[in-house]
This record gives sequence, structure tokens and C-alpha cells, in this order.
Amino acid sequence: MKKSAGAMSSNLTPRSVLPGLLFAVGASLGCFEPVPDPPSGAVTELVQSGSDWRYLDDGREPPENWTSLEFNDGDWPAGPALIGYGVGDESTTLRCHPDVAAGEPCAAPDLEPTLTFYLRRDFDVVDPERFQRLRLRLINDDGAIVSLNGEVIARANMRPGVVGHAQPAASEVDDRLVWREYRFDSRKLNAGRNVLAAELHLAPGRKPTVGFDLELTGFDPASSSISRGPYLQQVSENRALVVWRTGDRVATELRWGQDPEALEHRFVDDLPKNEHRVMIEDLDAGSAVHYRVGAGERKIASAVHRFTTAPADGDAGPVRVWVTGGLGSGDRFAERTALAARRFTLGESPQLWLSLGDQAFDRGREDQFDDGLFTPFRGELATTAFYPALGNRDVRTGKDPSSIPYYLLLDLPDRAQAGGVASERESYYAVDWGPLHVVSLDTVTGNLAPDKEMLTWLDRDLEANTRPFTVVYFHHPPYSKGFFSTDDAEKSGRSFGVRQNVLPILERHGVDLVLAGRSPSYERSRLLHGHYGTSDTLEPSMVLDAGDGVPDGDGPYRKARGGQGTVYVTAGGAATSAKGDFDHPAMAFATAERGSMILDVTDRRLDLCFVAATGAVLDRVSLEHR
Repeated sequence: MKKSAGAMSSNLTPRSVLPGLLFAVGASLGCFEPVPDPPSGAVTELVQSGSDWRYLDDGREPPENWTSLEFNDGDWPAGPALIGYGVGDESTTLRCHPDVAAGEPCAAPDLEPTLTFYLRRDFDVVDPERFQRLRLRLINDDGAIVSLNGEVIARANMRPGVVGHAQPAASEVDDRLVWREYRFDSRKLNAGRNVLAAELHLAPGRKPTVGFDLELTGFDPASSSISRGPYLQQVSENRALVVWRTGDRVATELRWGQDPEALEHRFVDDLPKNEHRVMIEDLDAGSAVHYRVGAGERKIASAVHRFTTAPADGDAGPVRVWVTGGLGSGDRFAERTALAARRFTLGESPQLWLSLGDQAFDRGREDQFDDGLFTPFRGELATTAFYPALGNRDVRTGKDPSSIPYYLLLDLPDRAQAGGVASERESYYAVDWGPLHVVSLDTVTGNLAPDKEMLTWLDRDLEANTRPFTVVYFHHPPYSKGFFSTDDAEKSGRSFGVRQNVLPILERHGVDLVLAGRSPSYERSRLLHGHYGTSDTLEPSMVLDAGDGVPDGDGPYRKARGGQGTVYVTAGGAATSAKGDFDHPAMAFATAERGSMILDVTDRRLDLCFVAATGAVLDRVSLEHR
């Protein structure tokens, strides 16, 4: 039964994740049904991390031709990587012994764990000659040998010589989730079907573990001079900034249009440079735009990318938004979170991407932005309007904005280029997107006093807003009992300032959803109003709806447009995870699982899904305007 507004039950601790919990995608919630959307750009991901593999874990040795194209692996089970056991982050769990169920330990002293596991995956290549070289990235715990079309291309932590079925790895792997990289000639590819085969070898120890994941990327020689991007900035209803970097100083060329086969508009600047920025103007609101970057007469091959401009004011939607926090670690966890979201949103990909800070780990250097943001997410950055909030890790290189890579690499809308009221600061700004008004605040370096610059601007911007739904996002969470406790004034002093000075402004203007990062977890509140203190000060009157907000649970939260009632989310765990007590009484749901959020917004309803890195939808909540 749905609890009445203002009621507060005696049991308001957050619900936790149940094993195997998976909501049906695209049910009554607005989060749409997935369909394929492969990344594009100067490089091509032939096999992505987290892909499905067929595997043999029953202790048998396969026939001699098991690595070949002709071998039939149709009776092998299949599952997504990370594949293994004992690592703690498996998507597919192997059996440590044929007589032991997957996930159960080899506890009996007479059960020697299986030493070797076998894996296979097919993939297709239309034109292998377009690639100059291939890059293989591999996670191997403990040892691995990888073949492409029957020929060995990588060998990790295995002793020299012929390797047999009963041969263990050379040693235990200390860091089980480190990617190892190999480069080799693309002539090993076939036109059409190809097969990767991997044998995974255990190094027996006190606590045996095995783990495997693989990524294969092809590099186009004509595209090799594009060293960063292209990526989108300041996308609005009628304009978009396209940014890219080349290794050589070359001319700037950009072509764009509505027809990907006939890009009728062209901009050329013959002055050679490395850094390229072109503003496309006079676009139609809510329209698809195709574009390709180049270098004047000197050919630089680039894929044709597609993005969508912001819908006009009055457009009812729906619009789709991807939200991440702490994504910039540059490791496999971030990539798996992105892959899970990509699979979930396939066919109705996000138009807008909000980041809750920490785009670069761990000091915000330029190379760390490349490793954590521009390289692993080049496909998303080329096709999605990216609007980040400042994280504490993003600005550790110094205090002068003119020398901080965050500001040098990103062109953020400080003069209301994307909507809202001009802030005159790139550290905080507003964006209008159809039925949605979003505000990015700086809780890292911004002054949180209510009479100072940022919060007086915030008050003016929210007062001027006319869009149906308002989302505000920043780095420091007002409520968390995860790895960081926002009750701890010494460690979470900025959170105190957010609660006491920022939240009253947001709630006075009827903000619907507040998103924060920093804490490596996911915690989502009930419908709240007026809770500005520590967790022990939460009163029943501050919980306007004590239900779970789930459409097929207690039902969506409902509020008047611009009226009281706000949902708060802490979600800084896209790439990192840390345990906590998760007992904040304001929260309806909490988990240490890594993941990201998908928002679907119309002029009457906002739907939020938390998609874990495993692909499971662990939480969903809906907010409707009466």
C-alpha cells in the first residue's frame, strides 16, 4: 500500500541490493528498450571489454583445433566478461572444479582446482585493410595465451616453451585487474569472420582466483593524426562547438549537415594548428546533425558522427540523459560502467551527459584527462552533449584557472550559451534542454556562503527558469552514509555548507532532483523537504513521501510543478566502489555497486534508473507533476 504524503514509517533504513536483482528494462518506467549503438571514431573497437565469450570450465581439454575458425563451440556455455572466480567483480562465474557449482569454493582438501579454462569469441570485420595496426588489452589472472584465427598474438605470465593442459601459470598475479597491452600487425585479420581464443591458466595458491577480460581495437592509419576528439561542447538549441586535437599542425576543416551522405556545410581555416575549435551555428532545435572533421586539403579520415541539438522551450520530450560520477579513473571499471549504460540505452542513446565531478584521477593533469575521459569515452564525447561539474580531483594541479587542464580542455557555457542566466564563471553554469533545466554548481572551489557570488547567481537563475523539471548537480553530497559520512564535519565540511546554504535555495525554487558525486556508492533518497542537518535531525515532517518511488512498488513520487519535494542522489561510484553503513534514514535505496544513471524526462514525468556495471538495473524511481 502506498504511504500517504508526510507519513514516516518506523523503518526508514535504505533497502539493500538483493542477489540477482534485475528490473525489467522498459516496463512501466520510461527507460527505453535497448538496441545496438556501436562506438565510432578514429579507432574501431572490434571486441569491447565486457563482451560475451563462450567458455569451457569442466576440466576437459578441447580438441587440438579449438583455436581455429572451423571449431564448433556451440555447446559451450556463454557469458560476459569479467569471467572467472574469486576476483570479486565477475560478471560470469566459472567453476573452480567440475564437481563444484559456480560460485562455490573448492573447500574439500581432495579437490584440486581446475588449472586451465578455455574461451572463444567470434567477431566480424568488413575491411581489414583499413587498419594499420591492432591493439589488444588483456586482463589475465593468473596466466593467459591468446590466439587470433589460430595464431598466438599474446602471452602473459606463462613459462617459455609449449604449454600443456595441466600446466599452471608462472606465478600468482598480485593486481588481478590490471590491463596489459599488446600491439600487432592488422594483417592477421580476415575479411569477414574472425575468432579470438584464449586459454586461462591458474597458479594454485592459498586462495586461488582466475579472471579474464579482453579488448581489441583497430587503428585507421589515415586517422592516426587525430590525437584527441572530436568532442562536443556548449551544445544548445541552435549551436554546438566541435573540438579536436591533431598530433601534427594542420589546417582545420569541418563538414556538417542533416544528411550523413552529403554534408553540405563546410568550414576551412588553412592556418596550421594542433588545437581545433569550430562553432556550428544556425542549427534547428531538436534536430540531428552529422559532422566530420578533417584538415583541409590534407586528408584526415574521420568517421561521420551524429549528435542532437537541444529541444526548444515547450518541447514535451522525452529527452534522455546519462549521469556519471567519478568516471575518470581510466581503468576497466569505468569502461564497464559505460558499456553497461551503452547496452541499456541502445537505440535511444542519451542526448545529454552530466558528470558529477572527478573526470580525471587523481590530480587533474592533462594526460589524466586523456586517460580517464577523452580516450575511453571518445565515442560518447563525439555524439553526446557533455556538461561536467567540477570535482576535487579535477583541480589538484593548482589554483590558477588559466593553467588548470579542466578549464583549458573544456569550453563550458559561462555566458548562458546553452540557456539559463549567464554565470560569468566556467565552474558553474546552467543548461536548458527541452522540458529540463539543469544547473551545475562548484562545491569544490566555490564560495558556499548564501550572500556570495555563486549562490546569488543560483537564486537568480532558478527564479528565471520556466522549464517543467529542474535538476541541479555538483560534487559534494548533502546526504551520504557510504564511504564518506556527511555527518562528519571534519571530513565532509563542504557537505555541511551544501546542506545549510545550497539546499534551502534549491527547495525554495522547487528543484525536483539533486545529484552529487564524490562518495563511491549509490544512495537515493525519498521525497524530502527541509532537512538541512545531520542524519539524526531528520523529522517525519521532512519526508513528504515515505514510499519507495518505484512505479510498480509504492508508486511514483508526486508533487506540484515548482512545489515542495526533492529527490537527492549520491552517485560517485561509476569507476570506484567502497563499502559503508548505508543507514542514512533519508534514503530509500543504497548500494556499493558501481554504475551510472539514466534519466528520461518529459514535461510531466522524470524517470531515473541506476544501471550497475554488471548491466543490472538496481534502482528506479519516478517523479510526476500533478
